[in-house]
Amino acid sequence: MKAVDDCEVHACATELRELRVGDPLKISLKDSPAYLWAKRKTFPHSDDVVAAKGIRRTLLVVKIPVCSKCCEQRDQFLLTKYPIWSRTHELAC
Repeated sequence: MKAVDDCEVHACATELRELRVGDPLKISLKDSPAYLWAKRKTFPHSDDVVAAKGIRRTLLVVKIPVCSKCCEQRDQFLLTKYPIWSRTHELAC
């Protein structure tokens, strides 16, 4: 993986990773206002599926800078705030 930028939250390097582009019509827990607020503030460079809003739908994957500490912070947020959801979804970064 290639280092891209520093994560402004964790002050560490990010890596460019290919992430899946999700269906823009499917709504999930990760579209909730609480999750989106937490993502902006504490884990902006996590490896979540990228919503297809504003992305050509022909793309199946896009390259996005990902911070491993953001992924850990996201997983901790989900385990704390949404323990039942966390049991049925993969959390590994």
